[in-house]
Amino acid sequence: MSACINVAMSCLAAMTRASTVHVADDTFGTRAGHVDVALMGGGTGSLTATVTGTTMTGDPQTTIKLAAQFGIAAGGKVNLTVTGNTIQTFQSPWDVGAVWVDPLAAGAHCSVTNNMLLKDDDGVDLRGGSGCTVSGNTITAGAAGVEIGASYVATVPATNNTIVGNTITGATTVATKKAYPAATAVDKVPVDGVLGWDGTGNAVTGNTVRGFANDLYVGEDPVYLHNSTTWGSMPRPYSTYSTATTSASGNRFTTPAPPASGTGYAVQHANYGTPTYSLPAEGNWWGAATGPGTVGSGNGNPVTHTVDYTNWCTTASPCPSVPSAPRTVKATADSAHGGAVHLSW
Repeated sequence: MSACINVAMSCLAAMTRASTVHVADDTFGTRAGHVDVALMGGGTGSLTATVTGTTMTGDPQTTIKLAAQFGIAAGGKVNLTVTGNTIQTFQSPWDVGAVWVDPLAAGAHCSVTNNMLLKDDDGVDLRGGSGCTVSGNTITAGAAGVEIGASYVATVPATNNTIVGNTITGATTVATKKAYPAATAVDKVPVDGVLGWDGTGNAVTGNTVRGFANDLYVGEDPVYLHNSTTWGSMPRPYSTYSTATTSASGNRFTTPAPPASGTGYAVQHANYGTPTYSLPAEGNWWGAATGPGTVGSGNGNPVTHTVDYTNWCTTASPCPSVPSAPRTVKATADSAHGGAVHLSW
């Protein structure tokens, strides 16, 4: 088993036994095409890593060639905690971002909390990550605020992740300026607030999302997965998609950023056609007390077909969780005990 911290492409430490790494209160310089902190755990429990209080700045220049430019990249069976950092302007013509997790196999742990992830192509990529919590972050992004999908290198889906309590806002980055041959849904606006294109048991709850072509996109994403401009001669990622147990509740979906050639959606549920199941999306705020529009009967932000938007919030704040179904309560007077009333259900 081995682990390596890679800072600006210079390996600072390599360990051959179970290890603990703490990166704190640092500032990394701006360098194009680099990964500031790379963490890899070879076996279960081989590496426990915390990155906190650190500022990382990528090179946002549009002239950068295709490059894997990330603030933090983690893989293998690393137990990762990322908290209280500022990670900003990680952009390139190839979608990159602040935090990339690929893959965290069974036995690993991931927590990305209370960070400022600013003007990155992607805020957090969970590519094969499982059991991760992404919470309390402020994210501005051009491609995806949070992306949930399969591992780039193996047939590992992203499962049982929780995206909760984040503020995710669209921003112009290099990713919004690319010319995709068949990407009429993008049209050079921020793409997806939360993108879930593979994985099961993932929950999106209590977030505020605004300013994307799709505040939440669930299903196969042809813009990124089947496009020669994105991948060139490289192999596409694992492509057996499943998002059937993804759910969204308690979120505030505010005004999307519609592309010139299409409609902006609060929630778009797509799977190369109409999905055969409904996406659970109850108890959300859709921008109007009457609920979502388009396929919905309200005048709020649009949703697509096969989105279960019932029991929506009628105010933006607070937006409570989905209310429980009403129950029948039976009241019985007890004359033997002074007329006490017993309730049963």
